[in-house]
Amino acid sequence: MDEWGVVLDERIVLDTSGAGQFVGLGPAAPIVSDNDDHPITQAFGEGRSFFPLARSVETQELPDITSTPFLLTNAQSRAEVISDDGNLTFDPEAPPDGPYALGAALSRPLADPSSPNQANPEELDTGETDSPEARLVVIGNSSFAADGAFEQQLNGDVFLNAVSWLGQEGDATLSIRPKTMTDRRIQMTAQQAWGLGIFSLLILPATGLALAILMALRRR
Repeated sequence: MDEWGVVLDERIVLDTSGAGQFVGLGPAAPIVSDNDDHPITQAFGEGRSFFPLARSVETQELPDITSTPFLLTNAQSRAEVISDDGNLTFDPEAPPDGPYALGAALSRPLADPSSPNQANPEELDTGETDSPEARLVVIGNSSFAADGAFEQQLNGDVFLNAVSWLGQEGDATLSIRPKTMTDRRIQMTAQQAWGLGIFSLLILPATGLALAILMALRRR
């Protein structure tokens, strides 16, 4: 990623604001609700996504490359180092120094071989033609889109919108997708339905009545 000017911090970002407690997460899974105007996240509003054990993403200014940091943590976040033995070094007295960018979206123009202006570089710089772009999205964590986290909060939408933006499918497709309805109907045969009806209408009430009579006899 050096040619794009992307640098991943070796430290892990922690969220010390306690916001993760509201969704059952600890400080090692920063909550992101600061969704900026980038096409990947602009439709999210104040929606939340979370990124366990994420590293911050930094970008360097390079010619012809447009970089946009996104997925910003809150101001109460901080970055700490994981030691070689896998332990997280944490100083509770250290002040927070957030926000951190957990993602970056980058693009750079590509020369279009079919463009009649390719032979004249000066005309390419005028912006009068729509040149194709090379795009790159870097997020400092991959487990946010794993099986257990994909359907939680807006994690799945972050991943799918990033893929759509990379494919240059147009901003109209970048949105919060409706949740898929799950079919929770119970499939039973006619015999099973008949047995369930007998159980609920006869056996279950008779059992309750028998227990009530037994308790009444014991009290005498």
